Amino acid sequence: KLLLVFEGHMGQGSSYVRSQQITVWKGATAQIVFHAIKHNFLAPTYRLMVDGVERATVSPPTGSKSSSFALPLADLTEGWHVLDIEHGTTETCAFMPVYVMKGAIAVPQPMMPVFSDSFDTRGGSYHSLYWVPTVCAPIVNPLPYREYVDFGTAVKPSACWYESITGALHATIRRPAITKEGILCTHQQMWYKWGDFTREKPNFPLLDGPRGVGNIGAATHIRVGDARFENDKPGSPLGHNLYVTDPWRLCRITRDGTVTTLAGYRSPAIPSYWQEQPGNYELVGDWSAVPENERGFWELWGIAVDPNSVKTDHTHPPIPAENNQVPHLGTGPRFLVSDTQRNRICSITFNPKIHNVPPKIEVFARGQDLWDVVTWRDKIIASERKADRIVEYDLAGNITRYVLEGQSGLAVVDSARFVKRKATLDAIRAQDVCLPEGLYVVDDWLYFGSIAAAQVKRVHLIDGRIEVVWNVTNSPGAAKQHYYKIAVSDGTAGPKGTVFMTSWIVQSYGGPQVHLPDGSKWQVSPYNSANIPRGRGTSGFSSLGYNAAVAAKYGRIVWGSVQEGLRQMSLAQPTDPAGVDRTRFKAGMQKWHTRGYHLTHDLMAQSLYGLPLPWGVDADIDYYLTA
Repeated sequence: KLLLVFEGHMGQGSSYVRSQQITVWKGATAQIVFHAIKHNFLAPTYRLMVDGVERATVSPPTGSKSSSFALPLADLTEGWHVLDIEHGTTETCAFMPVYVMKGAIAVPQPMMPVFSDSFDTRGGSYHSLYWVPTVCAPIVNPLPYREYVDFGTAVKPSACWYESITGALHATIRRPAITKEGILCTHQQMWYKWGDFTREKPNFPLLDGPRGVGNIGAATHIRVGDARFENDKPGSPLGHNLYVTDPWRLCRITRDGTVTTLAGYRSPAIPSYWQEQPGNYELVGDWSAVPENERGFWELWGIAVDPNSVKTDHTHPPIPAENNQVPHLGTGPRFLVSDTQRNRICSITFNPKIHNVPPKIEVFARGQDLWDVVTWRDKIIASERKADRIVEYDLAGNITRYVLEGQSGLAVVDSARFVKRKATLDAIRAQDVCLPEGLYVVDDWLYFGSIAAAQVKRVHLIDGRIEVVWNVTNSPGAAKQHYYKIAVSDGTAGPKGTVFMTSWIVQSYGGPQVHLPDGSKWQVSPYNSANIPRGRGTSGFSSLGYNAAVAAKYGRIVWGSVQEGLRQMSLAQPTDPAGVDRTRFKAGMQKWHTRGYHLTHDLMAQSLYGLPLPWGVDADIDYYLTA
């Protein structure tokens, strides 16, 4: 299509921009620049329409691709207005909402626009705009209770149940945000860019709350909780909590999908407009032991738990306020997180009796790009990436040995956090270790990944044997890998020794790459090559984009990507609904798009503005919602 766009609205010359920028007009006159995309202007005169009323005209020079209108603002009221261009040619213009301000602080508005961004245009529907209430009222949608059954085989998707743990939203998330001047808007950026993922301060919403309200995206580590809820008795039910990091915080996610920030940055209920930094974040936890200029996490990648800190005092009666849990011994539960760009491991210590007291954050150890961290027996093991070594610490943070060391300089991490080889792949693989990243322990084997070596290896922590587990090969479309983050099955979620890996690629539809012990692959993401969901409970799934982290334990395989949401695979149960009718589902999804519900309710049917779901509008849409 021959497309006209207003500057600042859609990508000038690109339909692949992953954000929406708010335009605010002040003063007496607005200068409105517009462009012809991939063609010269066709019409002799273009008319600027504001809310359907002609307000200005312009006659661009012959052969030009850019022009502008001068628009007096005196007659425009405070609030939102929609721009369009009329021209009498085959060109199409993308609507542009703008906000007119008359004072220093915005006047509250009853409605706000939600509209297509340039990324939405890939399917040929260039511009859609709808109006939603100016409220932040997400639908709360708790995840139903579910038991997970351990399995030790590479089961097919048709035998599995898939679900979205945190009520994921898709692609551009039109969550209400507020500017410093008090304008409530839906302008957001997609969780997509590596530069946003590795920045010191977040510019994504980091929200707590029940499923549908709280969120998690850009997941860097996922840990399936080990806690059992009957006084730690062996064989008693698991608590089913997940512990997850994004680059700036540690979260707990309960079995119903509730997200709670335990330490690090957190947004208020209505987050800041993404371009206005620093945003309105608060720092959760007691950071008094950390120098002020070092407070806050910057690119977290790993979680370990001090094994002595989670032992419980069975001589003490249960505490009703803590779900009848007995208190912990000693100082209380202590998590260790690898705070990579601050070159340190931090300890996060909780109160032994009351979990909702802010934890104390301290520096446990320092190093060169400490990337991942795991527990082995009564030791802590970390990958010190820029030092080309794997380090073992005692529980006090003292180095007890270097598990593996490699020659420096064969590969480097550049200023953009990309790994660059300086030697041949064969020379790098000849080292015991080079730029180690993801770690995982099963029994006495330490598995470690290295994108520099394009390998996953393992070293026996007792006798020192080193074995190559996986020489990684990828399709040409996987060239943008940035790291190797791994999880390894202990036999409770897939065959023992199965390696799950994420590396910032979309090769597996946002899910992990999986390497079985016999060297074959296992597709766990519920998509086939045509990007059609398969299995049970898969209909609400969409490709998550660049995969980021993965966990596999206790009958659950959980993964996340740079985009919002965590996906989970577990064995299907007899009580689960059957798989979906793909033909009816696709018909309902098409109508969902055509009627604009993907803008007002997202693809996942999660309205953020308190709007009810459109039951009864169309039979195919009803099936889509049911599925």
